[in-house]
Parts: sequence; C-alpha cells; structure tokens
Amino acid sequence: IITASACKSEQRQLLNGAISQAQKLGADTAIFSNIYNSSEYYADINEENKIYDLISSFKLDGLILTAESILNESLQQTIYNKMIKRGDIPVVVTGAMLSDFPCINNDVETDLEIITDHLVELHKFTEIDLLAGPADNQSSLERINGYKKSLISHGISFDENRVIFGDFWMDSGETLAKEYISGKRKFPQAVICCNDYMAYGLCDMLIHNGISIPQDITVIGYEYVGERFYHTPI
Repeated sequence: IITASACKSEQRQLLNGAISQAQKLGADTAIFSNIYNSSEYYADINEENKIYDLISSFKLDGLILTAESILNESLQQTIYNKMIKRGDIPVVVTGAMLSDFPCINNDVETDLEIITDHLVELHKFTEIDLLAGPADNQSSLERINGYKKSLISHGISFDENRVIFGDFWMDSGETLAKEYISGKRKFPQAVICCNDYMAYGLCDMLIHNGISIPQDITVIGYEYVGERFYHTPI
C-alpha cells in the first residue's frame, strides 16, 4: 500500500480496511509511507521519499495507492511513473480518478452538494463561502462542483469570488480568517471548508479575534478526521 503520513487518522482508516481484508485473504501487507508529507520540496524530503523506490520490487504481487494522501506534485508524478511500469501486477488507486489505473473514489461532489443543501434549506443561508483545496486538484474541483450544483438548484447565483483556494491545511483557514477580520473579504453567513484541517485554522483564528462560532458565523468542516475530537469547537 503506497500512502503518505500513514499515522494520520484518515489514512489509518483506509489502511485498516485494506489490511483487514488482506488478512482474510491470507495476504501479507507492506506499507510504503513518508512521514514529512510536504507539498514543498527540500533535501530531507527527497531522501525520505526514496522509500517509494520499493514500488519496483519484484516481491510485490499488487499495489494500492491512496492518491489523495500525497501532497507534493513532483512526488505524485514520480509515483505514477513507477506504477505505470508495473504492468505485471494489479494496481488500484483510491481518492483520485487516474486514466491509467482502476480507481475507487468517494463521491465528494455529492457530499458537498448535500452539505450546501443543508445550509440553504435548514438555515436559510444564501451567503456561503467555500474554502477549497488547490485549484489544480481534481478532488478540490469536484467539491466545488457539488457546492455550485446546490446553489444553482436553489436559485442562488454561483459567485466565483466566494470560492477561495487553499491547500487543505490549517494555514489556509488562518489566512481566510485574517481576510475577514481585516475587511479585505466580507463576512458571509457561513463558510464550508473542504476539509477539517482548514476548518481548524479558520475557527482558531476567528475565535482568537473574538468572533463566536456559530453565533457570528457558521463554519462547516469535511472529511471526518479523527483529530476533530481534540478541537474546540468540534
């Protein structure tokens, strides 16, 4: 199983499912994972990521890639190139749709449509910002599409300016909070964060500046990461 930051709760959930099934089938499982899963390149990252050279090992009978876990674009491409060369064994990808491999993906577009439906129908909100992931990330774009579909179905105009691109990490939420606080960006009624980590950063910075959640603004996270239990508000 090829992954990144295997210690993170969302990766542990995926690994638990795959390993449990492998045990039922009497198959051994090896996990290839880095620890420092950075989107930026520096020398130590390069050394650590040499673990992915093991993709070429003749001892492997199949590969599972959790594509959404790997943040560095260069590393993503390196891994894809190594996997393409493994035409001798089965390969499956989770969390992304890649033309060269069979893919298993959760329906993030429908999830975000349902979340937006909830805000519009139950809370009667019409001013909803979306903190998305990177603009070139497929999963991020699918989440935006779900948000957009919901707004249009409820007769609310889709405003591209309400979509803010982040990096799926806490600093994106902190940056957005600062834009609201400084007046650079108008406060909406609600913000949908396309993952929980960005919601953490947004909530922390808003609360630090005396803004109450959800009394002053509603914030929604996504992905149900295990660490949510250690954050206030959950």
